[in-house]
Amino acid sequence: MRQARIPVRVLALCALLLCTALVGPQLASAATKVPASGTITVLDNVVKSTSTVGGVTIAHAVAHVRFAGTLKGRATERYTSLTFPDKSVVLFGRGVFRGKIAGARHGTLRYTFDGNAANGVIFITRGAHGVRGTLPYALNSSTGVYDYSGRLRLP
Repeated sequence: MRQARIPVRVLALCALLLCTALVGPQLASAATKVPASGTITVLDNVVKSTSTVGGVTIAHAVAHVRFAGTLKGRATERYTSLTFPDKSVVLFGRGVFRGKIAGARHGTLRYTFDGNAANGVIFITRGAHGVRGTLPYALNSSTGVYDYSGRLRLP
């Protein structure tokens, strides 16, 4: 009796299909890093409370801002400002953005930020559809708005 032989091509095709079935979905869901840039305009900024400790003025405030560019929408930011005796300023806080993300996606982003009155960094910590990112920002003294430029991770 003769044994059936499986051609090498059939074995190779089966191995390829098995690999595609096991690895394909993971590759399809891999995150894509995209550049992000635009502006942030402060719409209003309300100081809720102030105190002074050891010559440092501490202010707690809420700002409403408008993002344009890769992120297009509005955000509410709750932050703390520390003004030191030498007039240097440190800011840190949290924000919630609602709007359009990288052209096609809509949703909410939660972020933290820190810096000073002229520049800093936004860290997107939780976003719609799993969006994350880091966006350095700086005040454009000629326009009075902040420019941001960084990267977003889109799942």
